[in-house]
Amino acid sequence: MQLHDAGCSPAELRRARDAFLLAMQLYSGLFTGSGKTTLAHETGTASLVHRHGGSFDLTVAGLLHGAYLVGDWGYYRVRITEKKRAALRSVVGAASEAYVYEYARRPWDGVSIAEIAARAYRLDETERNVSLLRLAEELERLLDYGALVAFRDVSAMKTWLRGRRDDLCRIADGLGRPALSAELATGIDRTLGAELPAEVTGLKFPGAAAYRVVPRSYRKRLALGAYQTLAGCARRVERGLREWLTPGAATDDALRRLRRP
Repeated sequence: MQLHDAGCSPAELRRARDAFLLAMQLYSGLFTGSGKTTLAHETGTASLVHRHGGSFDLTVAGLLHGAYLVGDWGYYRVRITEKKRAALRSVVGAASEAYVYEYARRPWDGVSIAEIAARAYRLDETERNVSLLRLAEELERLLDYGALVAFRDVSAMKTWLRGRRDDLCRIADGLGRPALSAELATGIDRTLGAELPAEVTGLKFPGAAAYRVVPRSYRKRLALGAYQTLAGCARRVERGLREWLTPGAATDDALRRLRRP
């Protein structure tokens, strides 16, 4: 209805509808670390992208921005493949798919955020759009103290937000979005000043980031579960080797995983 009220054409509304239907499949049973459904998080992000002046293509990308990171495509491998890209492109179009791809491909951590902020007024078109998508996601996560509930280590999350506050606002200003900059500052300050009860921040979820809860009558195929378990062990070994060879690298990787939708 937000898109309809904004005057989107019937063809655009159909594309947004089809994107949502695909999101329902990819994120079925999937929850963010705060307990919010991933579908609600992605829809909220898309809504904020649109409200803060993002194009229709970028808004549709917001509905599926985590498709390559946490979406369940039913395949053994979780990496981005051309088959997945073609399937997504057939639903949302080439422009929106390219934004989803760039979202998944480009780093978003303390170092990259500071680097983007330093040249916020000189970003190319793709960087501007992906940065707007990222900022909208950050703002969505700040709603209802979701950033604190999601990460549970409240002090660490507040430290991260405190260190990134000015950079995030600087990026929004560089994109020509002063209202977004103001909302981010307000959301971060409100979060930093929050003292939530332990019964909320002490929630124990099956995973550190996105996790799936399905009805008891549904079960993952044994072969798929075994493959993904082994792949997860291999990734942990790889992170251990990276930490041993480059101290601090594995910690950065862990924070990036936590910040997935």
